[in-house]
Formats: sequence, structure tokens, C-alpha cells
Amino acid sequence: MRQHPVKSAEIVRQMDGISELVAQLVMEHHVNYNLEGYPELEVGRRPHPYSRIITVADCYDAITTMRPYQQPFHPREAMRIMEGLAGRVIDPKYFEEFVRVLGIFPIGTLVRLDTNEVAVVVETRAETPLLPRIRVIFDPDRRPMPAPLDLDLSVPGCQRAIVSTVDPLLYNVDPSNYL
Repeated sequence: MRQHPVKSAEIVRQMDGISELVAQLVMEHHVNYNLEGYPELEVGRRPHPYSRIITVADCYDAITTMRPYQQPFHPREAMRIMEGLAGRVIDPKYFEEFVRVLGIFPIGTLVRLDTNEVAVVVETRAETPLLPRIRVIFDPDRRPMPAPLDLDLSVPGCQRAIVSTVDPLLYNVDPSNYL
């Protein structure tokens, strides 16, 4: 497993039309911010800034995706875990930007509304992080909606607000099916 960045970079280097930078990024994506991780870089060498960006995205993906060795974490919990890794495993500057871009309720987050409906976040905006676009998929009585209802919580007069996040396992639903 720890050899996959090196082996993958070797494969990428054999591909026509792929730059050396891409191979470098593939090789460095598991080098931690504190230069631990793998593979070990030569003394004095720092990972490319793009590698640090990829490390943040890869970390989020690893935490929120079903793996043979772990259940996926909810996006909000993933952000808390990553916050604890910032400065050691991931670059804190890129993590801060990642949070800003994803928003408080990342796309795919299941949320409960003040109406007791349950929705999936389908779009976020940095200027209104608490008011994403959502797709209501369960009615107030926990029944699936006959047809999902798309709402933009930032529109004046929208009669709903997010009150909490919801574990998708409680509803036996995969939010990505609604994106």
C-alpha cells in the first residue's frame, strides 16, 4: 500500500502526453505537511504546492468514502477530523481554503430542516454558507418525497431553515444518488 504513490508515478511516466509534473504530484500526494508520510523525500526537498492541495482532497475522500477497513464519516465529522490534522498531515492554508469552498454544509450533506423535512445539500456558496441550495427528499413524517423538491434557502421568503445535519444511515439513503 505504501508503495502505490511510487508505482503509480512510474506508470504515469510511461504514458504519452502526461507531464512530469503530473507524475510528481501522483508520487507526493501522501507526503504529509510535516514531511512525514510516504514516500520519504530527499533531504531539503518540499512537495509541490499542487501536491499539498491534492493531499487535502485525498484526505477528505479517504475519510468520507466507504473503505474495507472503515465506515465513511459524515462530511461535518470529516471536517472536524481534518481540522485536527491541519499543520501535521495537511497544509493548514489549503485546508482553510477547502473549508471555504465546500462551505459549512458540504455538497452531499444530509440536513434536517425546521419543518422536520430532510434534504440533501446540492450547492453551496461562499457568500451565503448557511443558506445552500437543497433537495428535499423526506417529508416531515420521514416518508420519501414522491418527487424531490429543490429549494434555494438564500431566496427571500423561503420558509425553511437548516437545524442540524443527519446521518444518512438513519434513513438508509445514499445522498450522492440525489446530486
